[in-house]
Amino acid sequence: MQSDVAPLGKLRGKVLVLGSDTRSFLAVIRSLGRAGLTVHTAWAHPQSLALRSRYISANHQLAEPTADFSEWGSGLVRLFQAENYSLVIPTNDQSIIPLQLNRIELSKSAPLYLVDDEVYEISRDKIRSCELANSLGLPLPKFAVVSSEAELEQVAVTFQFPLVVKPRSSFTEKDLHAKNHVWKARDLASFMARARGALPSGSLLVQEHFSGVGVGVEVLAQAGEVLYAFQHRRLHEPLHGGGSTYRCSEALNAELLEGTRQLVRALNYTGIGMFEFRVNQTSKQWIFVEINSRFWGSLPLAIAAGADFPRFLFEMLVLGRRNFPAEYSIPLFARNLVSDLRYVWSNLTASKSDELLNTTQNVVVLKELFNVVTLRERWDTLTLDDPSPGLAELIWYAKKILLRTKRFVRSCLLSLPPVRRHLQSRIKQRFLAAREVLFVCKGNICRSPFAEQLARSRYSVGFPPAVKFRSAALLSSEGRPSPETALQSAELFGVSLTAHRSVTVTPEMVANAELIFVFDEQNLTELSDQFPDARARIFFLGLLGQGHAIEIADPFGGGAEDFAAAYGKISNLINLLPPR
Repeated sequence: MQSDVAPLGKLRGKVLVLGSDTRSFLAVIRSLGRAGLTVHTAWAHPQSLALRSRYISANHQLAEPTADFSEWGSGLVRLFQAENYSLVIPTNDQSIIPLQLNRIELSKSAPLYLVDDEVYEISRDKIRSCELANSLGLPLPKFAVVSSEAELEQVAVTFQFPLVVKPRSSFTEKDLHAKNHVWKARDLASFMARARGALPSGSLLVQEHFSGVGVGVEVLAQAGEVLYAFQHRRLHEPLHGGGSTYRCSEALNAELLEGTRQLVRALNYTGIGMFEFRVNQTSKQWIFVEINSRFWGSLPLAIAAGADFPRFLFEMLVLGRRNFPAEYSIPLFARNLVSDLRYVWSNLTASKSDELLNTTQNVVVLKELFNVVTLRERWDTLTLDDPSPGLAELIWYAKKILLRTKRFVRSCLLSLPPVRRHLQSRIKQRFLAAREVLFVCKGNICRSPFAEQLARSRYSVGFPPAVKFRSAALLSSEGRPSPETALQSAELFGVSLTAHRSVTVTPEMVANAELIFVFDEQNLTELSDQFPDARARIFFLGLLGQGHAIEIADPFGGGAEDFAAAYGKISNLINLLPPR
């Protein structure tokens, strides 16, 4: 059963949904598909589990957005013209940002769902959102905008720790894949160290910490008027913050709804949105947190409860509907099964007295299992009418657990000094005799191209016979540039990735390489399975160093510090290769 409310009539039309994840992207696909609409998708990662949904009629392979609109915009326009969509709905920041920046040109060919430019600018900017809420008199913790070293020091001596530090925006057009994370500082030393490193990237919003649980008021609005509202409460969220993994529907709180209405009116808001608050369950005090002007991660709960926001949005924009049923199922629970299993495991031994950790008492976690027995719980990805994405996710997770087990056993074995010395000797012997060395990682846009360029600059010139360095991806997606954060971080090590474009590993590359370096267990497993005859020539780059850790984590999607850490490790390891 997908919803606890009566089914609505079928709709007609064709929609294009842009995104990739198994949360909002998949939820929108299912909602519109169940409504009877023909659903097309694009800009989804080739391995996205959401693409297994039976509600997708066609998935289009389009060039990813870049700074040059002509490179990808013309392809998108041709698709719009060929398919005559009733509505185009982007569901994540990576699809919203390029459409928002080019909405005038793209809107000539298809009806786009995008919020107004002013709403977009305020909602994505945590500083401007906070200042708007403050001007409306909504409760906020003590806050300050920090743009300089002097302001940083002023906050350090006038604010009470712990602090919550927020970047201006989670994503920017400069790098659609690098997320700027919210973080918490327990003390002065940790705050100053990290804030100084973050300031060069832009102003920071600093707030005193407020103890409470996350509550979202989701709305459908038109011209500043709320047409429909729904409320959920977070039950589980990652210990250090992030999207909820378990949550429940609840009755609308009059104060939170009024605060939401004030924001909607002030913005003259049209579209869907999630207005986030934090509520102290003991004192009942609350604060405004932020505005999410796109479909949110907990959307599957709303849809299951009868708050079918994707369908309602289509009906409002395309059919002109303004009246929607106010009721929804209470309480209904929804769990992102795989993510919540990780949460339960990490929560098991976490300190329940640490106010900066989003913990749940273990006995409460156990009692929540009764929600399954009483049929009050739904799962985000696994549904009866569309089981393939959820089953694929469970299989993927089982494989991941197996991979972690293999990784642990292998790490223990390779940490033994005799084993490590033997493998280092083999690597160095192969390197000295090699005419070609190949670096392979998942996407060939972060780790492997950096290693290739760095090794080439150090070893391939003036050392006869010259060694050829190459890099490649395990993914089949070619022609992708390195993300902006990778470009900036590589420059710090004297490496330019500006001209680099990803290539997929081929049998010829593997056959020609006398030495092949990988960076993590997944790289090793996939490459060895794909080219079993080359297993004797495949090694972790991390084996050249000392210590227990031999893997170099993929920094893709992380911030500058993640790239700097990965590139620093790679640089140190390549320095350990013997001179030729």
